[in-house]
Amino acid sequence: MKNICAHNRIVIVACTAVMFLLGNASYSRAGDVIGLVMDNWHSSDISGTIMCIDTNPDSIVVNEVRIYLADTSRGGKRCVTKVVDTYGREAGRNDLRSGKLVYVKVGTAMDTDKDTEYVVAKEIYLLPREMSRSEMKNRGINTGPTTSW
Repeated sequence: MKNICAHNRIVIVACTAVMFLLGNASYSRAGDVIGLVMDNWHSSDISGTIMCIDTNPDSIVVNEVRIYLADTSRGGKRCVTKVVDTYGREAGRNDLRSGKLVYVKVGTAMDTDKDTEYVVAKEIYLLPREMSRSEMKNRGINTGPTTSW
């Protein structure tokens, strides 16, 4: 009986270790969201209100869509999400706050293993109010497709 209990404990510890490693492997893949999106870039844009900001991982939620903010190097390229106002002046991530209106140029990619679509921001424009596409174009904001870094 003692051997069976010891054997069961070993099996439970081994299974727990495997589950822990698998969980971390999938998290590290999610941590490489930028790489996934860069490899399978599909241009899109989102206009709306920032609902919340998360610093781990760096992301914002706009209209219920989690948008990851890039700040990394990949393949010799520097990938950083650019935050600007409607006049094209650089702003910082500190200017991103809940309730702010934004227009975000993004790249998306589907992780078929998780059946999850990831969204990474390339450019974020802070808007003073709701604006139509023609108003944004008049301000010099490119509303057309965007390419990866």
